[in-house]
Amino acid sequence: MSGRVLLSIALLFITLIFVTILPHYPQWNAFFAGWASYFNRHPGRSAFVFIVLLVIAYAWIGKSWNPFGLALGEDGRLSSSKFQFLLWTLPIIFVFVDLTLARGKLPAIYNLPMNVMLALGLSLSTMVGAKGIIVSYIANNKISKASLLTVSDRTGKAVEPPINLADLVQTDQGLPDLTKAQMLAWTVVAIGVFLYRFGVDFKSYVGCQPNDPNCLPFPDIDTALMVLMGLGQGAYIGGKLVSASPPEIDTMTVKAVPTSIAVTLGGKNLNSGSIAVNGVAASKIDWKDDGTTGTATFPNPLAGTTIKSGDTVEVTGDVAAVHFDERVQVA
Repeated sequence: MSGRVLLSIALLFITLIFVTILPHYPQWNAFFAGWASYFNRHPGRSAFVFIVLLVIAYAWIGKSWNPFGLALGEDGRLSSSKFQFLLWTLPIIFVFVDLTLARGKLPAIYNLPMNVMLALGLSLSTMVGAKGIIVSYIANNKISKASLLTVSDRTGKAVEPPINLADLVQTDQGLPDLTKAQMLAWTVVAIGVFLYRFGVDFKSYVGCQPNDPNCLPFPDIDTALMVLMGLGQGAYIGGKLVSASPPEIDTMTVKAVPTSIAVTLGGKNLNSGSIAVNGVAASKIDWKDDGTTGTATFPNPLAGTTIKSGDTVEVTGDVAAVHFDERVQVA
């Protein structure tokens, strides 16, 4: 574990002690009462500063000022499931910290409304479920996720790729994705209503006692919005389950030199399979990471026959569920 991470954990631990333990000592009561009064007069300011400090801590630990870094997928593109989980996490942290500082004490976790915990649970389940589906597809060679985590600038130096917000509502092929758009739309609407209620009724939330049945100590989320958000996330996961693209073979070329023969398939989602020339299977095939090409190399002569330019050979094989059997002229 790096020194940056250890120092950050230590600072977080000290902060928790400062907020939760010291207020119980008489000599600190006046100090915390003064801060509580200040934060009560200025709702949101303290929590906003806290969120900013979290972003700075993330940038310091991760050595990156990219605010979307936590929502990037393994391929370097923005992940809709991670982004919607991040969208829910930050407002709930904001509200929790603001109420904590305004009251001068931590609100009990069991006083959080059930719908708030369900919102976080749904978002987390969607993120984990989407991740599991993609990992399974990649492991079974149903899709290819080309990595874009680093790109090169004009000097050839590796740099972070630019963030493309369109990835949040598009497929990997750049087409509009209704399931992503619907999930994010209902998430944004629910968060907007959640924060609006918090701002309007801030004083009542601060003054509410934990066991008072006539008030809420924490803003809730409307049940109807929870249902709509759940339907959006369900549609998103359902779309993931049926969106695996089959391989497509667009081109097939055969080149021969005195010592070797190269067969190259071109297309989409080409990740694994078998290739044979005149009944002789290739022992090794190089598949490009982005799934656009696969190249098999054979010895020449092949099965006692020298293959040369202008000859016609039979190329057979399988790529996932796609079988091919073509007679191709050697270039």
